[in-house]
Amino acid sequence: MSAASIPIARSRQSIGSAAVILLGGFIASRLLGLLRDVLIGARFGTTPDYDLYVAAFKIPDAIFTLIAGGALGSVLVPVFSELLASSEPPAGSHPTQRSALNAQHLTRLASSVLNLLALVAGVAAVLGIVFAPHLVPLFGGFSAEQQARLTVLVRVLLLQPVFFGIAEVLTRFLNAHHHFTYPAIAPALYNLSIIAGAVFLGPRLGTLGLAIGVSAGALVYLLVQVPEALRFGFRWQPALDAGDPALRQIAVLMLPRMIGQGAVQFSNIFTTRIASYLPAGRLSALNYAFLIMMLPLGTFAMSLSNAAFPTLSSQAAQGDVVRVSQTARRSLGTILFLMIPSALGLIVLGLPGVQTVFQRRAFTYESSVLTATALGYYALGLPAHGAIEILARSFYALKDTRTPVGIGIVAMAGNIALAAALAGPMGHSGIALALSLSATAEALALFILLSRRLPELASGDLLRSVAKTLVAGFALATLASICLVGAQAAGLSPLAQLVMAGGAGGLTFLVVAWALRSPDLMTIVEQAARRLER
Repeated sequence: MSAASIPIARSRQSIGSAAVILLGGFIASRLLGLLRDVLIGARFGTTPDYDLYVAAFKIPDAIFTLIAGGALGSVLVPVFSELLASSEPPAGSHPTQRSALNAQHLTRLASSVLNLLALVAGVAAVLGIVFAPHLVPLFGGFSAEQQARLTVLVRVLLLQPVFFGIAEVLTRFLNAHHHFTYPAIAPALYNLSIIAGAVFLGPRLGTLGLAIGVSAGALVYLLVQVPEALRFGFRWQPALDAGDPALRQIAVLMLPRMIGQGAVQFSNIFTTRIASYLPAGRLSALNYAFLIMMLPLGTFAMSLSNAAFPTLSSQAAQGDVVRVSQTARRSLGTILFLMIPSALGLIVLGLPGVQTVFQRRAFTYESSVLTATALGYYALGLPAHGAIEILARSFYALKDTRTPVGIGIVAMAGNIALAAALAGPMGHSGIALALSLSATAEALALFILLSRRLPELASGDLLRSVAKTLVAGFALATLASICLVGAQAAGLSPLAQLVMAGGAGGLTFLVVAWALRSPDLMTIVEQAARRLER
């Protein structure tokens, strides 16, 4: 192995190890999330009561995402990573002191960010609790009685962004140290808390029990990461170092990202408002369908992108554009290899899948049809959503938040316009289709612009890889459709339909991808073989 190839091999190993940890955490979280949604579906179905909960969740979620969510994470990891990777000692210090001084600077910076975030999120939560009765009319399709219940739900849920915001700083502090275990465990514990709320509080308190479970879960999400952050050197300091250049850099980088997140949240609230005027249950169906789409997106695309982000940031901090291009290209190819068949599987097998997982008690056949219809249109945009995860992070690693934010704002404006136009003729399916179309346009724009910064991104290798994935995906969809029609004609149960058609389609995809020598499949097999040898 040449000296030049050693850093690349190490970055692959680092990303692979991180991806395995994150993948395990995401799988555990998603399985618990699926159990959570099954229990919620069985108790509440696509009822007006659950419509209220879905709407109430939008306001605290908007506060968290705007203040601390993707905006903070996309900025903290590059800045934290640059501090850790910096090769220049501070003025007047001995080179051997660099690591200790940088570690002290990092924990002081992280403490300042945590204090600032806790203050802002706390003030926002208090204001939200006080003015909740004036916020709920944003969703205009509910009666006065429903808005009163909506107000109570919003107030309870507003504790969530405070806990999540503080936890986000600790998560990114650990990510910058290439530690992913406890950040990967935290979401599973969060879901367990919501499950407890649904099971133990739901029968007596309805969706208020869910809201209590959400806020309690956010607190657990925070607390589980504290011991590990302390082990890696984090020390809380009751101060705000406003003169720290790194803190000012974070603020400058966050501003455009916050604007972009604001556009996303405005889009979510606006489309929720549109759905609130549709017949009862449509908002719930959209929520269930979106959560199902998030299973493959969160399990594969987000875990791979999160694992690659610290490596991308470190490579960018070292000025190694070639390695940034290689990492982004490999990650994008692998994500599309996983997202394309997932999307086709959800489109073809949506109804038997929803029936198998959700259809019981309050979740009726009508609920299944409503959810599966929306799921099919959401799934059309799944490859684009997956691509956006790694493309946007590549921009953030290069400390360019303006380009993806600008594109995101235009995409969200398009989403609102399309949702308003399509909801009339298509109902809730039009809202799902609008998001898929806008996400596809956003992913294409990000890819084109990033290719100008990273010329090796749009290589022939990537195009050939995606072409092979599409061929294998077409074979999956064809055989799965044929098997599904046969299973339905034979009167088999939804579970049997899912197993028969899904198994045949999935096996066909793997066989065709193997026959075509898909590089992404080969990489996955090689990584698995190496781990079995250890």
